[in-house]
Amino acid sequence: MTLAADVRSGKGHRNENFPVASRLIQARHRKPIMAFYNFVRTADDVADHASLPQAEKLRLLDSLEATLLGQSDAEPEGVALRAEIRRRSLDPQHARDLLTAFRMDVIKRRYRDWDDLMNYCRYSAMPVGRFVLDVHGEPRSTWPANDALCAALQIINHLQDCADDYRNLDRVYLPLDLLERYGARVEHLKDRAAAPQLRACFNDICARLTLLLKESAVFSAQIADRGLSLEVAVIQRLAERLTRMLRAHDPLSERVHLGPLQVAGVAVLGVVQSASRRLTRPRSIGREANSNEPAADAATAASGSSSMPPCASCRASSARPCTIFMPSAAPSTISPTTAATGKSDSRNWRNGGTTSMRSLPASRRRGLRAWRRPCAPSHLRARTSWP
Repeated sequence: MTLAADVRSGKGHRNENFPVASRLIQARHRKPIMAFYNFVRTADDVADHASLPQAEKLRLLDSLEATLLGQSDAEPEGVALRAEIRRRSLDPQHARDLLTAFRMDVIKRRYRDWDDLMNYCRYSAMPVGRFVLDVHGEPRSTWPANDALCAALQIINHLQDCADDYRNLDRVYLPLDLLERYGARVEHLKDRAAAPQLRACFNDICARLTLLLKESAVFSAQIADRGLSLEVAVIQRLAERLTRMLRAHDPLSERVHLGPLQVAGVAVLGVVQSASRRLTRPRSIGREANSNEPAADAATAASGSSSMPPCASCRASSARPCTIFMPSAAPSTISPTTAATGKSDSRNWRNGGTTSMRSLPASRRRGLRAWRRPCAPSHLRARTSWP
């Protein structure tokens, strides 16, 4: 009997548009992520197989799910992922959601409108990021930004492969209402170059991609794990670059992909920018504090009530004034604790002391230089450990 692995395309994680379990990810997290990738890649190859009958595709997808759930040991990829899920006490629902998407690929060939397409992305793309977040123990508060980025990545792939998907599989992910709005037809996807009507549809979709990527721009900053945060920053930069390329180039007549050197350049820039941003945020914050304190600060600001004195530089009330480490802080920047005790030395910096940086140990100076900016945000005030 044919197994799902027998119809693999040979495509691996190094052939993807975006990094999969790169060296930025901690080694202990790579094994479950790669098990998940191999399972998903196998199912994707089943759904995209050009010659397999529909009934056989559905049977193989069912076989993968049965193996994942422990009802069978037929599919090696399902056995491997099941073992990792059990070892890490993870939820198999993300993999099952992806199987739902692959079944949709087998039986559904057109998408009515943008909402219909986003519902497909809910099963085909968002679970990938959610699984990786679960592996790293990240909170569900990161899911909205994850979902926006994953949906954008999926739709970028749809635009890149729109001609091949139609010619080889009679599958069209471009929303039909958008095609109709611009006077384009599905048959235009057979052309050697995109007609003006189809280009207008592509540009509309790219504008929507830009909005999704704006929603996901905060994603890397929300992630506590440094390696995953850097990888997400790289993926965000790659997605933004590809969206600009799809605006400028025709995916019917050109291969709109980044070459290895381009990917490397974008990746380095993404890592550098993300790392520089992370210098201004804590290495370890209680996740609840990180998610709840900004809301509390906003509520306080809205009500206009605060027991803290205003900052001398920006006049905003703050428990940690922005001139906290400047040698000549104005009296209004001294915290109530400092004012009451009259102490202001390096041992009192956590209570708002106005100590000069030069009086602090070198290890403290390195970790605190990033605070020299107007009113450090609330997540810095909650910081529990320093580099």
